[in-house]
Amino acid sequence: MKAKIILLGILGAFSLSTLWGQECKCEPLPPAAAYDSVDYVFLGTCIQTNTNWISGGMKYSFQVDSCWKKPTDRLFIVNTEYEKDCGIAFQEGEQYLVYVRRVFTPKTSQCLGTKPLNAAEDDLAFLGAAMTPQASDLIQPMYWTLAGLGLLSVLFMAVVVLRKKKTASL
Repeated sequence: MKAKIILLGILGAFSLSTLWGQECKCEPLPPAAAYDSVDYVFLGTCIQTNTNWISGGMKYSFQVDSCWKKPTDRLFIVNTEYEKDCGIAFQEGEQYLVYVRRVFTPKTSQCLGTKPLNAAEDDLAFLGAAMTPQASDLIQPMYWTLAGLGLLSVLFMAVVVLRKKKTASL
């Protein structure tokens, strides 16, 4: 019985070590196939890096300079797996040509053809003229919402202060 448990433990450790040791084994798609297989293509600068605690991997924020296929906002957030799982370790301040597939959230990987700008000459030649990213439709309503909340909080504080003064004078 002990021998079986030891044997199962050794097999389990061996299988986990082979899983942990695996590296990404995909070939990046050529520009035409990459373009057809994704929802968004943009050229942008990585401006923020975060760990994606919900689904694992990393979450990167990009300032979009140019876009193809679909118009995008000037700010675009993309998720990716860890590098060993075919994800990409974007560097803040660097420019990338990013191919994004949107399943539930926008995701990219090495397999989709995402690459640094200095390695994207063929892709840029294929993509041709770019669109200008648009300002988000949510920015104007967000400003009005914040202004309204600020006004409500000032009014609330004024009511509280006036009530305290009124009850203190009685």
